Amino acid sequence: FEPRRVEALAGVRVVMVAASPSHGGWGLDYSHSLAVADDGAVFSWGAGKDSRLGHGSSNDVHTPRRIDALKKQRIASVAAGENHSVALSNEGRVYSWGSGRWGQLGHGSLRNARLPRAVDALRDVWVCSVACGCYHNLALAWEGGVYSWGP
Repeated sequence: FEPRRVEALAGVRVVMVAASPSHGGWGLDYSHSLAVADDGAVFSWGAGKDSRLGHGSSNDVHTPRRIDALKKQRIASVAAGENHSVALSNEGRVYSWGSGRWGQLGHGSLRNARLPRAVDALRDVWVCSVACGCYHNLALAWEGGVYSWGP
């Protein structure tokens, strides 16, 4: 096995990528990937279970596809959990989508989110970095505070 260029992104200047951890097996059955373009567009592909790709369905996507729900946001970075995803805008806003089974979306419930949705609990916090574990997330605020949600 050798690295191969993702040809579907050949015309896009990608500035950041993320890949989900996978504990269930190999390949598209479990994993998903994210990419951020220099214009803030976000692309996702892989396993769609629990709507972790942010396209509004649980369908698998085999080539990178832009997440339309984030078109109005300029995204700076992304992170991928096992069955959810997180994005951070240039304005310091955090968005999450996918499985909410363990509270990892930060939306105040255990429900899934089919599309990216702002994490309202952080609306007054200027976040500069996000990270995903399998079922939890971390956000680093510009003032140095660290926020965690999920188990």
